[in-house]
Amino acid sequence: MDTNIIKNNNSTIDIVVKDTSEQWTSLFPKAKESLKRNIELPGFRKGKAPAALVEKNITEEKILAEAKRMHLNTLYQRALKDAEKFRIITSPIAKDNKITKEEINITFTVGVMPEIKLGNYKGLEYKFNAIEISQEEIDKEVKHLQNRFATQEVKEEGTLAMNDIGVIDFEGFLDGVAFEGGRGQNHPLEIGSKSFIPGFEEQLVGMKQNDIKDIKVVFPENYPAKNLKGKEVTFKVKLNQIKTKKLPEADESLVKSINMPNVKSFEELITQIRQGITQAKENAAEQQFRQVIMNEIVKSSEIPVPDSLKDNEVKYLLEDFKARITQQGMSYDNYLKMSNSTDETVKSQLAVEALQRIKVSFALSEIAKTEKLEITDKEVNAELEAISKNHKQPIEEVKANINMEQIRNSLKNNLVVKLIKENLKK
Repeated sequence: MDTNIIKNNNSTIDIVVKDTSEQWTSLFPKAKESLKRNIELPGFRKGKAPAALVEKNITEEKILAEAKRMHLNTLYQRALKDAEKFRIITSPIAKDNKITKEEINITFTVGVMPEIKLGNYKGLEYKFNAIEISQEEIDKEVKHLQNRFATQEVKEEGTLAMNDIGVIDFEGFLDGVAFEGGRGQNHPLEIGSKSFIPGFEEQLVGMKQNDIKDIKVVFPENYPAKNLKGKEVTFKVKLNQIKTKKLPEADESLVKSINMPNVKSFEELITQIRQGITQAKENAAEQQFRQVIMNEIVKSSEIPVPDSLKDNEVKYLLEDFKARITQQGMSYDNYLKMSNSTDETVKSQLAVEALQRIKVSFALSEIAKTEKLEITDKEVNAELEAISKNHKQPIEEVKANINMEQIRNSLKNNLVVKLIKENLKK
């Protein structure tokens, strides 16, 4: 078995594998037997057709194709062994050069870690702003908790007022025709939540249970659905029920409603809220730092990216995007219609993000390599223990369900970011 490696560019190589050995030539009887066992002919169960009919349908071309299928992984493993000095980062694309009974010749095209010319990652400038927590932010979180743990009571008499919850049926019409996505039944709507189109909720105020009302509103100019943006529509609304919210007071009664471990007083709750807001702001500041600083490093570096790797990342991002759209109760096709987009437009937008994500990943990896940063098994185990504790899962269950390489890479990336931070311009 012979191999020849051809470097196409800085990010892909061709590995040509040629085999004329007995390992290849001895496969044909096995390939033929495999075809006999699995051939399906009209009128016969698999493997039960007459021998003469089977022989007639098993051509040399089919035998060669089956032998190739049986031998392909062996060829690729040899290709990987002979190209081990390259860091292969994509799945192979196989191309037939020559397949006969005497010889098989296959080219495997793979993406490899490119040669990267890093820009400056030491002595960069970045200013961290001091984290401040206002009383208004604390009050807002307290109000959020009050609403979250509020109880609801049916309002038997009276009319729908601000902060009440109206349980409504509605259907929207544009020029007298019902439009897609404009219908709902028994939908709970808190008046004043601004979760509907501007002007909709205010017009419900004063309605009584079982009232029916036509409400006219204008969709915003930036509304995703092109056929509705800036258009006046009419909603036919029926109010089925009115509910009021009873909020716990901002005192010990709120603490009792929340029933949070290690929080026994309202003062402790405020301390917990302050710590939570601080942690959230610190996390946001860290993410902002990573984004800004890595974009700067990528911009000053030369980082080629294999097309196949970028295409795979776009596929991943597209599937993730479709999943998020589905979770919001909308199909991908409906999203395309409402946003006046095409599949190619979405892919084109995601390609920009995909390319940047890959370049950032490559830059982090190259800095780690340059600085000889490594993660020990002890550090990996400590991270697994932390995950186990946070998710209340047994450590063995965590290990069984987690990608260890991703954990190691994440920890290594953290080391890189720490190094960059420690070497910022004073």
